[in-house]
Amino acid sequence: MGFGLNGRNLARVLKETGIKYIIIEMNPETVKREKAAGEHIIFGDVAKPEILHKARVEHASIIVFAISDPNAAKLALRISKNINPNIYCLVRTKYVNEIEELKRLGADIIIPEEFETSLQIFRKVLEKYHIPLNIIMQQVNLLRQESYKLLIKPEEDIRSLSHIEEILAKGLTETYYINEENKHIEKSLSDINLRENTGATVIAIIREDNLISTPSGQDKIMLHDTLVLTGSHQSVDKAIEKLDS
Repeated sequence: MGFGLNGRNLARVLKETGIKYIIIEMNPETVKREKAAGEHIIFGDVAKPEILHKARVEHASIIVFAISDPNAAKLALRISKNINPNIYCLVRTKYVNEIEELKRLGADIIIPEEFETSLQIFRKVLEKYHIPLNIIMQQVNLLRQESYKLLIKPEEDIRSLSHIEEILAKGLTETYYINEENKHIEKSLSDINLRENTGATVIAIIREDNLISTPSGQDKIMLHDTLVLTGSHQSVDKAIEKLDS
């Protein structure tokens, strides 16, 4: 339901995978253009029973509400469930505070844009601190499984986040690739002196198919090298900043 960016992307994937679908769209120009291009699209208001019947909702397995009007989405959700109680309903909404009402109306999956944006911010912050990707994804999944409690009720204790502080307190290993723009090419490790300037240590250099383990201060950094850094989160951050400078 709706043929904005989300609707177009979904239609493309469904088409490529051979899954049959029908689009309901209220913009007549969009309907005319997409129908001429071969899309399975009909014109109408998704909140009207006759339009939902025209889209064969009573025979559908899944319905996706990708419209920006929250009131229309709620009304259409209620009508769809009345027509077909077994239909699986996925609803996009702008705000987290609409989740509970949409659940009461019968939505099976709710994707709040506000929350997904916050998860992206959450993920990028953890990436900046070099939290391992599997830990980041675990936290993201746990937050979703907690039905957004952390963001709806910030005072609640979500134990899944408690061990991130422990990870930050420990050291880590990070890699750094030397590209064509790097200003330290052909400088020795002694010239850069990362350990003294940042606290991080280069414990290995990967050069083509070769591994230079425990390199000495005389070893030079070459184009396309990958440096293996170790240290605290703060020292590795400083080392990366220095290598970038």
